[in-house]
Amino acid sequence: MWLDAVVTSADLQKVVDQLTPATVPLGSRGHLFFDTPAEVSLVAERGLRIRCHAKLLWPLLGMDVAVTVRSMELLVVPSVESRAGERVLVFTPEFDALDLALLPDIGDDEVRAFINRELQEKRIELPWNYHHTLDHQFALPQWFSTGRTFDIRSNGAAVKVTNDSIGLAIGLSASVEPNEGPGQAPSSEEGRPGKQNGAWTSPNGRSKSISLAGGQPRRGRWLRLGLALASGFGIGCLVGLRQASR
Repeated sequence: MWLDAVVTSADLQKVVDQLTPATVPLGSRGHLFFDTPAEVSLVAERGLRIRCHAKLLWPLLGMDVAVTVRSMELLVVPSVESRAGERVLVFTPEFDALDLALLPDIGDDEVRAFINRELQEKRIELPWNYHHTLDHQFALPQWFSTGRTFDIRSNGAAVKVTNDSIGLAIGLSASVEPNEGPGQAPSSEEGRPGKQNGAWTSPNGRSKSISLAGGQPRRGRWLRLGLALASGFGIGCLVGLRQASR
């Protein structure tokens, strides 16, 4: 199964407007203040490009000197990377162009290279561990099965940037797993690992509870219906991402 999300440039414009103005720390005392962007656009196969004016506070000879940035291009690059043994979606900023009012072009390049090194060393980025958001377990009702849980796991992701949108596809697997005690349905007091105070928890420790209500139809008919819905949802999402990426 695939879970697909498509973020348009208009959606990104709204997010950037809410996040700016902003300040980025540089070195031990330096700071970069950038204003609300004059332009937000997408660059295919690269990322989100932000153009704006800014001010650079730079320590020089023991004093903090403010330098006006006449033009700045910030590129936010999405990627799927490994963090502490888990795959994480990361948005990493890097300065693509910088035009300082008081320095020649060669000085602009040196300052831009320094700023990008600082961003990498300080891990100035926006990570999202989608496993913590999507992975989940919940107990099936006693009438459905004897001591089993429904398990959803995210097992991979891919991100693609076009000139119109950013597409994210996350692979999902679903399974029905037995509890520790065979033949025993989970009760309000005990169950398989991952249950705390009678509520099932996701890997990040936050409790989630899901209940299934209804009568007592045959077990096989419910299982076939669930698999059919899950398969149809995954195929529909994958087709949607491919169309948005064209």
